[in-house]
Amino acid sequence: MRGLSHHLNGNDTRATADFKQAIRLKPEMTDSYLHRGQMRLTAGDHDGAITDFTNAIHFDPKEPRAYAGRAEAYQGNGEHERAIADAGDLVRLHPTSAWAHALRATSYRATGDLDAAIADYSETLRIDADFFPIHYERGILYRMKGDCELRALGAEPGQGGVLDLLK
Repeated sequence: MRGLSHHLNGNDTRATADFKQAIRLKPEMTDSYLHRGQMRLTAGDHDGAITDFTNAIHFDPKEPRAYAGRAEAYQGNGEHERAIADAGDLVRLHPTSAWAHALRATSYRATGDLDAAIADYSETLRIDADFFPIHYERGILYRMKGDCELRALGAEPGQGGVLDLLK
């Protein structure tokens, strides 16, 4: 796809023109919406990204990248309830995606639902125990809740960590 090539070479003006032309010629082709949406998201044009990802979902309701991108754009706009809904759709499409759970947890945290955020971060780590930033984020949430010191460090029973050694 020429638009993607232009984008990867740093020419977003030409990339945008090519994506627009591709969409005009074949509007049902989700890749053009996805790539342009990602460009817009990276540029901070959250509303434009939301539009593109919404169009991609319209043409392919099972396209996980569209839900992930739109959830990130909603987060960028501070629309965390909408981000939670899209991340929830992403989790339903790909329940074993660590990223999907982490994405939803970020918005749960932003809305103040610390228990839901901890649950999603814990599921993220169950899927991918090496997802380092999530250990940190979950530990912060435990501290915010006033949980014990070891859990605040990111320890969780049953994950081969410090709490298992203390049994």
